[in-house]
Amino acid sequence: MFVGMLLSGVINFILCVLVCLTILYLSFKFFGILTRNIDLYYQIRRDNLAVAIVAVSFVISISIVLTQAINPFIYMINSIFFENSISVGAIVVNAIKLLVIFIAIMFFAFIIIWFSLKVFSLITPGVDEMKELKDNNVSIAIYIATLVISVSYIITDPVGDILKSFLNVTRIESSGIIISGIDLNRFVHGSIQLLIALLGSIVVISVSFFILRLMTNNYRDLSELKFNNIAL
Repeated sequence: MFVGMLLSGVINFILCVLVCLTILYLSFKFFGILTRNIDLYYQIRRDNLAVAIVAVSFVISISIVLTQAINPFIYMINSIFFENSISVGAIVVNAIKLLVIFIAIMFFAFIIIWFSLKVFSLITPGVDEMKELKDNNVSIAIYIATLVISVSYIITDPVGDILKSFLNVTRIESSGIIISGIDLNRFVHGSIQLLIALLGSIVVISVSFFILRLMTNNYRDLSELKFNNIAL
C-alpha cells in the first residue's frame, strides 16, 4: 500500500509538471496557428504589449481547460495503483483512455481560442485584428483576451462532464479484461451543454456589445478601438 501511494504521488507530481509544460507549449503553438503566424518572439522583443496580452490570454485559457483533465488523470492513475483487480492489460487500456482525454483537451483548447477569435471578428466587422495586434493596439488585445478567457470559463463545466464520461476504470475479472467504455449518457449530456454554452456565449457577447453601443449613444466604438482607445 505504501509503495502504491508513493508511486501514485510521484506520478501525480510528474503529471502536474507535464501539464504546466504542455500549457506553455500549446499556448505558443496555438498562437502561431491562430494569429496568421505573427512572430510571437519577435513582437515581444520589440515590446509589443498587445501581442503579449493576447499570448497570456491563450495561456490562461488553456490552463482553465487543462485543469478539467487533472482530476480525471489523477483518478485513473490512483485506480490503477489501488485497485486489486487491475492487470497489465487493464493498465494499457486505461493508459489509452488517458491519451484520448489528453487529445480531447487539446482539441477543446484549440476550439475555444479559435471560436473566441471568430466571435470577435463577427462583432467587429471591418477590424483586422491581426494587423491591429502587430501595430500594438492594446485596446484590441484587451477585447480579444477578455473574450478568450470568458469563453473558457463559460464552457469549463460542459468540458468537465465530457471528460468525466471516460472515468470508468478498466478492470479484469475471471472472464478476462472488461473494458468499461464511455458513460454515453454523460458524454451526450456534456456535448449538448457544450453546444448550448458556445451558442449562448455568442448571444451574451453580442448583446453586451449592443448594450455598450446603446449606453454610449452609438459611440463610434470600432473607430475608437482602431485608434487604440483603451478606456473604451
